[in-house]
Parts: sequence; structure tokens; C-alpha cells
Amino acid sequence: MTTSTVDTVSAVAREACLSALATHTARPDADPGRRIELLAAAWWAGVRDLVVLGAAAGCTVDEVRAGLRVVGVDPVGASVLGSPRPAYAPLRAGQVREVAEVVGRIVGPASLRTDPSPEALLAWHLHIALLRLAVVLDDAAPVERRAEMAHDLVERLRTVLALAEEVMAGLHGREELAALAERDDEAAVAVEGQAVAEGATVTLGLPVGHSITVTVSRQPYGRPGAGYTTVTSSSTLLDTLSRVDGAEHLQLRHALDTIARVFTGRLAADAREPG
Repeated sequence: MTTSTVDTVSAVAREACLSALATHTARPDADPGRRIELLAAAWWAGVRDLVVLGAAAGCTVDEVRAGLRVVGVDPVGASVLGSPRPAYAPLRAGQVREVAEVVGRIVGPASLRTDPSPEALLAWHLHIALLRLAVVLDDAAPVERRAEMAHDLVERLRTVLALAEEVMAGLHGREELAALAERDDEAAVAVEGQAVAEGATVTLGLPVGHSITVTVSRQPYGRPGAGYTTVTSSSTLLDTLSRVDGAEHLQLRHALDTIARVFTGRLAADAREPG
């Protein structure tokens, strides 16, 4: 199904809720009550496909319906419009700070070495990101301080993403990463109605005072590793002979996906209709 607008925040929320639901379901000590709460969270985030909910929750469509009804959601017909939403509670700085401190106590020891693992560094930066978010949420803090922390939060999360991509690259081979890229592109078009950035030409301003151009593209369909990222440039100042590694591939794919999401929001409605 396509829509006239693409809500990136909602897409992220749906992904997060489904991931949390699937992760909880996979636990041997999964609490059925918590599973129902996560089902409801995914429903209110916009996941209305009961088959998708059932797959994430490891249960049948009938069990999904029954679980949603426990929390006052009737997923049948127009009665959905009258279902009670969960009680809203604003996010508070103190609550976020408490979570950050707990995370810090857990990940601190794993970071006390000369060469921490990417997973430990990722968790540590998430801890710092939560501390920054607590300041951003603190109405009593000076605006300048909150703005400074918001800037650091963005930079911190970029580091978290790069570390997560490094972890992911270590768990997948080149062919797997190429296949995942193709699958993600197909899902973006089919589910989110999003355009796909098939490549980009970037102008790099160099410290030496002039610029070069770099082209990022995908290995063409029909060739080995179709979907994997390639880099070319007419300048000898850029190494294009070394193969793009897994982490670089994921970072470049994310950059292209971000570009596609931004421009999708500017497309005319008929440009998002499937051909």
C-alpha cells in the first residue's frame, strides 16, 4: 500500500516495536503479559497487519486479535476508531538520567581496556547519548546548554550507528550484505512507498584546497554481489582500487537511504505509485 506522504518517524517506530516484540518473544522466559503490551505498542505505532504482528509475536492471527482485545483494542472494522489509546506520559529528564546511570554501571567495566570491543563502545556511547538526552529534556537547563547537548547527541548517535554497522559487517559475508541491501530496497518501495537512491555523485572538498568527485553506486543486477556498493573516481587522490569493506558498504548504504527518504518526502504523489 502506498500513501501520499512518507512518515519517517512512524516507520522507525514501527520497526522498533516489531523488533522489541520479536526479541521478547524469542526469550525463553518471555512474559505473556509483556508480549501483549508490545503487541499493543506495535499496533498504535501503525502496524495493522495481523500476520506481521503474529510473525513477530510467534503466535497466530487469532491469538493476536485476542491479545489486542485484552488491552482494549478491537482490530476488526471501524470499531478500531473507538479503541482506547494507552495513557500518555511525557518523557522526563530524571527518568532518562536514571536509565543512563544504570546502563553506565553495566557497560563501564567492559570499556576499561585499551582496545574495547565495538559492542562495548556502542553501549558506552548509548549511555552518553541518554545522558545528553536527559539534558535536552530538562526545561530547567539553559537553552544554550540544551542546544549544545542536542548537537552532541546527533554526533554521538552517528558514532553508535557506525559501531553498529561494524558489528553487523562482522556477522555477515559480502554476498549476504549484498542480498540484504536488495531486500531492504524492495521493502522500502513495497511497504513504505519510498524511492530508492541507486547511486550518488559527491563533490569532496579536500584540505589541500580543491575538490574531487566520487561516484557511489551499486553492483549491477546479474553480476556477482549484485546490490553491493562500489566507489569510483577520476581522481588518483582517492583509493578506488581497494574493495569496499562491509562496514563501509553499510555506511554508504545508510547515507543513500537517508538521501532517498528526504527526497521521497518531496515527490509528487503520482511519483510514488507503483509502475
